[in-house]
Amino acid sequence: MTTSISPIFTVKDAAAYARCGTNHLYRALRTGELAATQGGRPAPMRKGTWRIHRDDLEAWIRGQSPDQAPVKLKRVTGEPRRLKRSA
Repeated sequence: MTTSISPIFTVKDAAAYARCGTNHLYRALRTGELAATQGGRPAPMRKGTWRIHRDDLEAWIRGQSPDQAPVKLKRVTGEPRRLKRSA
């Protein structure tokens, strides 16, 4: 039998998953650096326990802000571009 990790974390579970302290997560939640809901409601009507989705937590660990789209890196091939000199 295999156990699967729930996609929704409490702050205590998220801190264990991210290997950081709960105070660090609370600071990220208060500043909006980490996206989450509190008491099952969006930001304006917050009351209760924080709930953090695993995808949001992993994006925060990677250093992405909640509203930032994943960065698509360009593939570098061939020689570097040469700058044209103006005469």
